[in-house]
Amino acid sequence: MKDNIRLELERGGKLDDLETKSDMLNEGSRQFAIHAQKLKKKYWWKNCRMWVILGSVIAIIIIIIV
Repeated sequence: MKDNIRLELERGGKLDDLETKSDMLNEGSRQFAIHAQKLKKKYWWKNCRMWVILGSVIAIIIIIIV
């Protein structure tokens, strides 16, 4: 009977550890998603600026040629 109680206490401790690790993983994934969204937006704007600059250069070249 003492062994059963000891095993049950060990199992409860392991479940608490697992729950803690699960919460930490969930928080980490949430932070990753937020950071990924910010990074995606940053590079979208960077790409957009590059296309505007490229379009402007091409327009200037066409105006100079014509």
